[in-house]
Amino acid sequence: MADEKNFYGFDETTKSEGSTGGLTGILDNFELPLAGGENAKKDGTSAITVLAFNFERGNFKFRHTEMPVNPEFVKKNAVDYPATANLDIKDPSYGLDLKKGDSITPDDAVKLAYRDLNIRVKHILTKFMSDADAVIKAKDWKDYCDQISAKVKANTKDKKVRLKIVYNKAGFLSFPKFVPFIESMDVKETKLTINPKYDKLSKETPDTNTTKKATTEEEF
Repeated sequence: MADEKNFYGFDETTKSEGSTGGLTGILDNFELPLAGGENAKKDGTSAITVLAFNFERGNFKFRHTEMPVNPEFVKKNAVDYPATANLDIKDPSYGLDLKKGDSITPDDAVKLAYRDLNIRVKHILTKFMSDADAVIKAKDWKDYCDQISAKVKANTKDKKVRLKIVYNKAGFLSFPKFVPFIESMDVKETKLTINPKYDKLSKETPDTNTTKKATTEEEF
């Protein structure tokens, strides 16, 4: 497997689209004034730096975060909770060639984690800039966050977007796990949709196990 630092990045060929009123739902007219590396905890006590996208619409602020990929954690999860591919995935840039029903190996799981991260991040960036401008080639997680911060500062002024915001399993506002969840306000008729089976628009009381697992994952 290639050195993990080489997986932080994407270029104009990376696919980041396709299927995959209140505080939730499909909401118009957000801006993205700031993005970059931030401490995972608001009090600054975490050892983890997350990539944070800080969206604003008037007084409503929505913070979307991405965690760095922890290969050992992902591999352990792949062993503890074996999974199979639910669709064909062929992506030479990550060395992936999975057929629907194939077992996902621990190494495959790590590659998929990097791939999913890059797809989500590029999906956000390309609503403010072209595919050619939304290219990241980073040497590590800090460099990845710093490059994205610079891209956002240089390209998001006076540009507004439409967001799909839902509640995650832990009861926090979030983007759905899979794209699409953002589009430019230049798109007059939204292509974003709500699937009642998966998209939770009302806050539910999370069970203890779900909340504990989410906290553990964030802190590794």
